[in-house]
Amino acid sequence: MISILIYNFLMLIVDVLLLSLVWRRYFLSLFELICLCGVGCFAAVLFSLGNLSFVAYGLAWYGSGFLIGVGLILILRNEKSSRRVWLIILSFATSISILIFSIIALFIEPTALEVLRYEYETNLVTKPIRVAFLADFQTDRIGDYERKSLYLLKSQNADLIIFGGDYIQARNKETEERLIKEFNLLLKEVNLKAKYGVYAIMGNQEIGCWCDWRRSFRGTGVVTLTNTRRMNIGELHVVFVSMLSSFTRQKIVKHSRAFDRNRHPLKQRFVLMAGHAASYAMAEQDAHIMLAGHTHGGQISFPFFGPITNMTEGLPRRWSSGDHRLPNGSILIVSKGTGMERGRAPRVRFNCKPDIIVIDVVPEKGKN
Repeated sequence: MISILIYNFLMLIVDVLLLSLVWRRYFLSLFELICLCGVGCFAAVLFSLGNLSFVAYGLAWYGSGFLIGVGLILILRNEKSSRRVWLIILSFATSISILIFSIIALFIEPTALEVLRYEYETNLVTKPIRVAFLADFQTDRIGDYERKSLYLLKSQNADLIIFGGDYIQARNKETEERLIKEFNLLLKEVNLKAKYGVYAIMGNQEIGCWCDWRRSFRGTGVVTLTNTRRMNIGELHVVFVSMLSSFTRQKIVKHSRAFDRNRHPLKQRFVLMAGHAASYAMAEQDAHIMLAGHTHGGQISFPFFGPITNMTEGLPRRWSSGDHRLPNGSILIVSKGTGMERGRAPRVRFNCKPDIIVIDVVPEKGKN
């Protein structure tokens, strides 16, 4: 695989060659500038050999550098025309926009972890219950950010903690073995405790991995689950959805009479479901709250449009993150995750901060 040093060298050559063409071309049109930018984009993709993290890096720094160079060349010329002025403004404005986007997406938002809080009132509980949900830890190195994430999770003082799958993402067996050991040591250091327990379900990253993913939680007190399990936990009825079932639209929780969010027929308990992906919510489960991750919120979300993709076939883009009330009264809450897609994917987040979900299920006001 091409190294970052070689990639930088090749992209630097491309920038120099393109700027030399601009220097020799006395009259530069907008069309020609767009074509030169297209050549630079093509080179950024070609030299990356499929590593999209390199592409993001190349477009951010060498794309903005090329446009700054174009602006400076045009300033040095004696050409007197309104076209020159507009090209200078366009070059600098576009370059500044790319730099701002890149700084936010590459360096700020990926670690701007936030806690999203939700409150749900019901007459099915007699005292408050706090549930914390952390999805898509998904890391290829255990460092300060990963430590910060787990300590922030611990500080929520939740009664029930659920890990939503996708814990590490390694390129080979040796790296995975090391990451499992480091993650396990970190979990033991943080020492997560909760009144009703700490549970970890399986994500799609755990499929086909070289090592048993459950080793990450060995000796930590965290209960690992691979199949769909139903448990009465405190005043909650919790359904842990298996990884495969979370990607399907099959009915998992179904009752003989119509679902009512305040008088649930299942032993009059508050029903909470947790799965890795949100596809299972499309089957209109008879649950009060459903939790999911997997989407990462799309990682890049544009204002007024939302994410380009949520990495889940058939899932509405509007379900990529946040809370959504479904037609039967259930609420779906989708986490943007704490980590990011690794490997050859671009490691960026824009308008899509990582999160930890905290839900307070509380008695209805005026009731014990």
